[in-house]
Amino acid sequence: MNILITGGSGYLGNKLSKKFIDNGHTVFNIDLVDSKQSNETFFKCNILDLKNLKEIFKKKNFDIIIHNAAKVPISKLKGSFYNINVLGTENILSLFNEFNIKKLIYISSSAVYGIPKKIPILEKDIRVPVEKYGFSKKIAEDKCIDLMEKKKILILRPRTILGENRLGIFSILFHWIFLNMKVPVLNDGKNKYQFVDIRDFVNATYASAYSDYVGSLNIGSDSFFSIRELLENLIINVGSTSKVKNIDQNYLIKIAQFFSKLNIIPLKKYHFEAYGKDIYFDTTLSKKILNWSPNFSNNESMLDSYRSYIKSDVNGSSIHTKKINNLILKYGSYLI
Repeated sequence: MNILITGGSGYLGNKLSKKFIDNGHTVFNIDLVDSKQSNETFFKCNILDLKNLKEIFKKKNFDIIIHNAAKVPISKLKGSFYNINVLGTENILSLFNEFNIKKLIYISSSAVYGIPKKIPILEKDIRVPVEKYGFSKKIAEDKCIDLMEKKKILILRPRTILGENRLGIFSILFHWIFLNMKVPVLNDGKNKYQFVDIRDFVNATYASAYSDYVGSLNIGSDSFFSIRELLENLIINVGSTSKVKNIDQNYLIKIAQFFSKLNIIPLKKYHFEAYGKDIYFDTTLSKKILNWSPNFSNNESMLDSYRSYIKSDVNGSSIHTKKINNLILKYGSYLI
């Protein structure tokens, strides 16, 4: 099949490209960042540039679109979340419909649910985002849903992705643990918090290409733990002497939230509101529909991410593969 991946040069997009290429498919990548995959066809194009996008669609016959390009919460990309995540999606959907492409897989986010009122989260549960990124992804989802009656569209909502080469905001956590610093938690770290391994999500997306299902699916690990258990397991496994410290009443929380509003630190409202809450999916439907099951525990994924941090001498091109060097976050742990 001819697979078009938007945002194919990023952390997830690159892994998806490799998966489809390794399985004999022809992959096309639309991104603003140069591709690292030698066996794909790369188009340097902004998804907001409808004219140039249309020229690409005229030249190639795509069977499936995996729309993965997005502005994420800690991104420094210019432009609003709405522009890239909503208007960019409108452009892709418009061409998907105009050129009568068979199927579109939209990579969404668990952020569309906001802070859940009930757990586990089901696909049918209400979506109430708490910040601009989540709102933009929800609106983009709604654009997809509007087309579902006449077009084959599948929305995938991954929990936060972990695993090999996944750094980004986690690089701050790994910095604390590497230097044996205190690791802050909320709610004493008692809350259960689910992630998904990059390999499991790539496999779920690959299976989605062969599914006739129209709708949305939640993707997450089956083996997940409380935040405290997850962090203490990592600390033990890497030989650190870091201690997990509850900071519910610590004055630093208010200072950090203030810095967040001023964009001094790369944390957003959702990070503060979600970190101490139980957040996890019921993945029964996705396993049934896709004939797929996650293979990796959150402990394994977190350890793989940490090992990538230790061996990483050069930052990646994606926000998710870069180390964050915010001095306030890196050394603020000394104050708790």
